[in-house]
Amino acid sequence: MLKNISETISIEGSYSLTTDSSATWKNLIDPEVLGFCIRGCDEVVRLGDGKYSACFTFGIGPFKKTVSADLQIHEIDPPDSYQLQASLETKKWGKAGGIAKVTLVDTDIGCDLCYQADIRVSGWFDTFSASVIRRAANKALDSFFERFKTICN
Repeated sequence: MLKNISETISIEGSYSLTTDSSATWKNLIDPEVLGFCIRGCDEVVRLGDGKYSACFTFGIGPFKKTVSADLQIHEIDPPDSYQLQASLETKKWGKAGGIAKVTLVDTDIGCDLCYQADIRVSGWFDTFSASVIRRAANKALDSFFERFKTICN
């Protein structure tokens, strides 16, 4: 049975990198790096201060679609933290988006990148359970950071 999600879905995690927070920060705001790290990404374009547009293929299970997303960085505190707001909308699938707090903490060998995100969905996306959405988000994040590590390490 399909379940409608009306609540916010929260995810969090961290990744250890061998680059310090300053070098990691530069990569986190570079459109070319972001485009490389987002699986299925066609392009990421910087539109202005902290504003980006991304075009990529997104999917859950066998359902895939090319979508455009708007990204906005707020509460910028270089090179320690920022808040990322992302949103995408499709005519058939509905809306998905969220806000993530990203924090970089220097360590003896580089830095730890920590995030906490709240995701909300509507429309067709809302037919999936929170656990399916959470797994899809975590899979996308793991893929992003595996690629990101190849640039940072």
